Amino acid sequence: MDDCKIAVLAARDNVPKAPRICSVVVTYNRRALLLECLDALMSQTAPLAGLCLVDNASGDGTAESLHASRYLDVLPPTPTKSTRWLRCTEVKVGENRAAFHYLHMPRNLGGAGGFFAGMECAEQAGYDGLWLMDDDAKPASDALARLLAHWNEPELLALAGAVNDGDDLALEHRGHFDFRFNQVFPLLHKPVPEHLYAQETLDIDMASFVGLLVRTD
Repeated sequence: MDDCKIAVLAARDNVPKAPRICSVVVTYNRRALLLECLDALMSQTAPLAGLCLVDNASGDGTAESLHASRYLDVLPPTPTKSTRWLRCTEVKVGENRAAFHYLHMPRNLGGAGGFFAGMECAEQAGYDGLWLMDDDAKPASDALARLLAHWNEPELLALAGAVNDGDDLALEHRGHFDFRFNQVFPLLHKPVPEHLYAQETLDIDMASFVGLLVRTD
């Protein structure tokens, strides 16, 4: 009986540790959509460890809305043209808690600049994976859990779920590259055919930043 207990404990010790995931969201002047996105992220069945929001110098009252919704505990100071402002707090929605990193940029750096700043901030905070999306994304409550079911597969670099636009698949967000010389740039990217989405997983060459989960290592 004692041997059985030891074996069970040893097996439990070998269970992989759950990865610490931080979502990186970039926003600019879409506060209503942003709040829907943040609420969806904070309602995941597999809770996030952190959430990094890059505010690309929004001028529509985004910070005030975040403060009223208790994502921000204080408002950022009046921005200057050269200073970014970072505020790290904890946010709680329902039973889920996460570190909240709010990075207010002095000017709009666009999607690429915003994601660079957000990924740099989250990577330096020591998270295992970065879940990227724009402020108009609204992930299903089990989206992260379904991605993490494949987290420990060998040679994994990133995971990307399907993207829906209303009731239809947005096929342009996931695909392969066709490097034949008779192709021009608009045809370099070949979207994954819709019928292949019936598979549990498949390998792809490219994915947009909408819902892409990247390993920080």
